This record gives sequence, C-alpha cells and structure tokens, in this order.
Amino acid sequence: MVGYLLYSYFFYTCCAPEKDAGQDFGTIDESFKDPDLTYTKREFSSMCSTPDGEGSCNFNTYLYLSGKLVIETRYGSTDSATVTEKQLSKNQVEKIILAIKNSDVLNKECQHGKAYDYSATYYLNVDGVKKIFEFPECESELREIDTLINAAR
Repeated sequence: MVGYLLYSYFFYTCCAPEKDAGQDFGTIDESFKDPDLTYTKREFSSMCSTPDGEGSCNFNTYLYLSGKLVIETRYGSTDSATVTEKQLSKNQVEKIILAIKNSDVLNKECQHGKAYDYSATYYLNVDGVKKIFEFPECESELREIDTLINAAR
C-alpha cells in the first residue's frame, strides 16, 4: 500500500501530463474573466518597421459584447501603448458572433505548426463557451473572424 502511494505521488508530481495552461482562463489574464469580452487577439512580432527603425511590435484587439472595440498598438520596448476605442453597432457585433458560431471553431481541435518571428493568441467567448488559440492553430477560421473585425475598425 505504501509503495502504491509513493508511486502515485511520484507519478502525479513528476511525470503526469501537464494541465493545458492555455485553457486555464483565470491564471492567464484577469481580463479573460470579463463575461462581456467576446474576442481577443494579442499579436507580437519581432520584425516590425517601428518609428525608431526595426524592432518588435505588439497589437492587441479586444471586442466586448457591448460593441466596444479596443485596439492597442505598442512599438519597441516602450511601456506606453496607443489605444483606440470604437463603438460597433449591435448588428456588427451580431455578425461577428454569428461568424464565430458558423465557423464551429469553438468545437474544433486544429492542428498547427510553429511560427518563430510572429505570435498571436486568440481568446473567444460566445454563449459561455470559452477557448484560447495559439497561431497558427485554426488559422483559416480565425482569419475569417479577423476580416470582419478589421472591416469594422
């Protein structure tokens, strides 16, 4: 019995598969706890044309169920971001949510490779179903949603 307990303890503290941290919404970011947050895209590239020349850049896009669209842009290592806010119409938000539902992306398990000079993390929350994606996971489905959001900007 003691041997079994020691084996179990060792296995689950040492060798058990790790929990998928990507779906643990509470530890990744406090904003993911906001029930009104419908879409998030956080992009990073190490190769951007910045105001100071070449460098890194971050682009964060947040869409809330209320229609509030927030876009943050940051170049280089600066701590300050340029923030733009826009209010989308109820019709625009419904169109985006319908596209998310029709893509069935929240129920898909997409295979993906790795990208080395670019990263994007997506968070979707529709009808209480939440999911996080890492680029290029479900790339074609997410690109269609991006197209609608970019058109609404």
